[in-house]
Amino acid sequence: MVAALGDGNRTRRELARERIARGDPAAFVPSLRALLDDSGAASMARGNAAWCLARLGALAGPALARLAAASAAPIREQAQRIAGSGLVVASASVAATQRGLADPDPSVRRAAAGAAAGLPVAVAPALDTLVDPLADAIQAAPAADVHLRHALRIALRARLRDEATLA
Repeated sequence: MVAALGDGNRTRRELARERIARGDPAAFVPSLRALLDDSGAASMARGNAAWCLARLGALAGPALARLAAASAAPIREQAQRIAGSGLVVASASVAATQRGLADPDPSVRRAAAGAAAGLPVAVAPALDTLVDPLADAIQAAPAADVHLRHALRIALRARLRDEATLA
């Protein structure tokens, strides 16, 4: 089942990902961790393994930090999606999102903006640390990348709407 996470057929990958995420953690976690740590595995398979581990509650903050610092952009992008999902410890999610906002790849920065906008209010004490990086990212975003600029503005607005951020 874990091998299907890197399948070329999108439907097979998604079915495998959902089946694993809803399954018994003891049955899948060891093989998912092995796949995640295999630097020779395809980025798609590693990213899907990370998502499954997060859904199973088995992705720790240090693992998310390693994903956010990975050399492959698709893995860093998936780390941002996981950070914004609320499935990982709040401090690790905020730290990964901060790192993603400064990433050289625009798709990672867009995913980080989505994560910053979607972080649950439960992580409110750390959310105010995202306001300055979001403002800096808006200033640094190329004027031609209207999608990135729009996503960053939405994220900044979401963070400024939180009462905990302004307190």
